[in-house]
Amino acid sequence: MNKEILKNETVKKLCENHLRDLLKKDVDVFERANIIDHLLLEFNCSQRQLANKLGMSHSTLADHYRYKKLNKTQFDLMQKKGFNKTHIYRQLRNNTEQEAREIVEKELIDNDLDSFIIRVRLAIREKKSSSQTVNLVKTLQNELNRLLMYIEK
Repeated sequence: MNKEILKNETVKKLCENHLRDLLKKDVDVFERANIIDHLLLEFNCSQRQLANKLGMSHSTLADHYRYKKLNKTQFDLMQKKGFNKTHIYRQLRNNTEQEAREIVEKELIDNDLDSFIIRVRLAIREKKSSSQTVNLVKTLQNELNRLLMYIEK
């Protein structure tokens, strides 16, 4: 009987500590998602059941847990490229894990291409082109044409 009471007290303490961590504003999205993941495994319950145990809405808990779809490197790279948390969250909310990762990768590529185009335009305007630059641009043009044919299929 004492072991059962002790176990329940330990679980209650663990739950309270994790809830405090979840509610802290300075906890990053991945730490929050990992806490939820840990609790789901610890209690062997659904997200809805865990939300009830923690006294929060299921939608709030699910929103925090969505960040498990990405890894920290992808998230950091997206933020570095100018995507805000809201944009990233919407991609995660509206897509499956695989779709979200593919969309993130495509958006990062699109963002890189946009930046590259801007840099090339600036170099051309400043007339900093050498014969080597012209050859590189022609090679790039050929590669982009091949890529375009692949994408349009």
